Amino acid sequence: KDSPVVHVNHDDAVREPTNALVYQKGAWILHMLRQQVGAKTFWTGIRDYYRRYMNATASTDDFRQVMERASGQDLTWFFRQWLNRSGVPVLSGAWRYDAKAGEVVVTVRQTQSADPYRLSLCVGLIPSPGALPGVGQMVVDGREATMRFPAAAEPFAVVLDPAVSTLANRAVTVSPRSQSRWAVVVSSPLATHAFPKARASVSTLAGVSSARESAVIS
Repeated sequence: KDSPVVHVNHDDAVREPTNALVYQKGAWILHMLRQQVGAKTFWTGIRDYYRRYMNATASTDDFRQVMERASGQDLTWFFRQWLNRSGVPVLSGAWRYDAKAGEVVVTVRQTQSADPYRLSLCVGLIPSPGALPGVGQMVVDGREATMRFPAAAEPFAVVLDPAVSTLANRAVTVSPRSQSRWAVVVSSPLATHAFPKARASVSTLAGVSSARESAVIS
């Protein structure tokens, strides 16, 4: 069962004791924190945290304050959304190529029933089979966000979060405009590669990828 990594009070912790998922999720959150503040700043904060609290007791708030001093950022939102709530974002995506503007138009939706997360996602544009993606960045802090990326030609495929950096489940969906022309590559947290375009029926496109799969729709 998924549960918050950090409980607001001890009574909650007694009712929902720590499980294996908490440790795995906690490790992933540290990985995302490093991306949020930058690797150099992250390790500066870690060393400071160690010096301050070696052989002592520290809370999650203590750790947050150390990382805020190191980064100069207010990280309250980050710690609350990843540590104090259960579940993860559920994402779906679609894209199209605007030839007139020379841009790839990418739309990402958060489809979980819970409130939207504040996310910064990488989007990879793969120009041809076997080529490395050119990577752009988009912010998704509501139910839906659309971003345009410059591209001289229609890419072979588009990969959402190509480095699998964000903890999320990816639901495979397709919009009516993209059923026949546009592909979306949706990577799961445990998959790091993209597949080439594949044909799929409309019924298949309504499916959901598991945590151990990547999916391509066209």
